[in-house]
Formats: sequence, C-alpha cells, structure tokens
Amino acid sequence: ETYTTIKSVDPTATVINGACSNLDLSWFNDFLTQGGAQFTDALAFHPYVLRASLDNGNFQKLDLAHFKDIQLRTGKSFWFTELGWSSANASNNEFGSGVGSEQTQASYMIRQYIQTLSYAGLNVEHIFWYNFRNDGTDLNNAENNYGLILSDWKTPKYTYVAYQQMAGHLTGAVSQGTIDAGAGTSYRFTRNGTTVDVVWGNGTANVPTTATAAQAYDMAGNKLATTVTNGQISVALTGDPVYIEHTTAPFNSRTTGAPPAPPAGNGGAIVANPVPASPSKPGVVGAYR
Repeated sequence: ETYTTIKSVDPTATVINGACSNLDLSWFNDFLTQGGAQFTDALAFHPYVLRASLDNGNFQKLDLAHFKDIQLRTGKSFWFTELGWSSANASNNEFGSGVGSEQTQASYMIRQYIQTLSYAGLNVEHIFWYNFRNDGTDLNNAENNYGLILSDWKTPKYTYVAYQQMAGHLTGAVSQGTIDAGAGTSYRFTRNGTTVDVVWGNGTANVPTTATAAQAYDMAGNKLATTVTNGQISVALTGDPVYIEHTTAPFNSRTTGAPPAPPAGNGGAIVANPVPASPSKPGVVGAYR
C-alpha cells in the first residue's frame, strides 16, 4: 500500500526498501521470498562487513557475489544507503570496533568502494558513506569515530582528504576489470581517456600501459615514485591503496594541504556532495551527519 500510494502521488519517485545491515542475507531473502522486491524500484542495503572479509577477499568473492545473484533474481539494482568504518582504537572484536586510525579507516573505505564498483555485472547505483561528522571525541568508542570530519564541524580527518582524492580520480570512471599487478590486484577504470589503476598490497606493483608516462598517488594525493619501462608501470606499495594514472593529459592532483572547510551542520540531514561526488554512479550522493 505504501508503494502504490507514493507512486500515485509521484510516479517518478524512487521507492526503496528499509535496509538491513551486517550482511543479514537471511532476512533479506525472506523479504524477497515474500514478494518484497515488487514494491521497490531499487534494493537498499547497509553492507557493514568484517575487516577480515576485505583483508582475505571474501567480501568480493562471496558477499558481492550474493548481491549479484539477488540482482539477477529480481532485476533490481542496489543502493548501498549506508556503509562505513570507524577510526576508533581497534580491538579484537570485529563488530562494533574501530580499525585503529584515520589512515586505516580511509584504506578500508577505498577498498570497499573499489571492490563494489568494479564487480562485473553488479549495478550499485549509489553509495552513502556513514558518517560525515564524528559523533563524539572518545577514541575508544567506535560510534564516536565514523566521520569524515571531527565533531567540531570544522576539522577534516585524513579520511575526508582520502574521500576527496577517491572522488577526484574516479567520478565518471568506468570499470574495466582487474589485472594481476604482482604485488596485488589492480582494479582498472577509464575516465575520459585517462586510465586509472587502483592497487594495494606490499611490494612492487607492475601494470601494463600504452602510455610513455604515468603518475602514482597515495590516498592523500601525494605523488609517488613511478617508472614506465617497456610498456610497464612500476610502483612500490606499502599496504594502502594507490592510484596510478596514465594518459597523454596529466592528472590535476589535489593539494595535500588543508582541504576546504566542511559545511555547517544541520542536524540529522543527509548532505548532498559534502565532498566531491562519489565514484559510485552519477547523481546525488552524500554522507550521513
């Protein structure tokens, strides 16, 4: 009844389901079995995952495969209406714990976005990051530290800058699949004639190119030593994601100084584009406050 009422008022409105989190696919499958998909235009989900699932590849091999299966069964695309990582101090508890630092928070954020957006055949139309602002100041409280900025509404975290850089590299980009880079898997995208490889791991990454010049950047936009020899780009990796751009037109890197001041707060609203547009799909995206 709710779906038909909304459509009677605005036939163009996009109606999505109430989302579940922590990959509760049992509940979600019950929702689908009872015919829930026919009353949605897209499927909403909050894919909070275990750190280990990103570290060992199961998020991509198992979890995203399940989402693709659901998409094939229903014919509906996904909106990931909430996901996030906390920069609070880490503990042995996978659920309700921080990852230990702002840099590690940024690393998990980028890896989850990249693996989601590059998964062949899975259409995730929008991704909403939780949270825009830290809810408190206790570094031992995970719920206090999901933000891109501190609780003072004005101090950007490392994650804020990393989100800017991710958006700058990947807004409008199209996934081209993966490449074995030796030290890790490279997720390849193209953006208006520019090839962007996103790779993480330890050791030297080697990716093929037809360009004669390339430049690698860390999560904060700092340039990294990059060599191009015999059609191969080589970059040293130290664990966190690195962007490698190769094209005849150089990438206009963002500065690594103080980023623009975050906008003033307005309670619990969703902010459209508090940082540059998400690399999910074109449209309004943002972060929960």
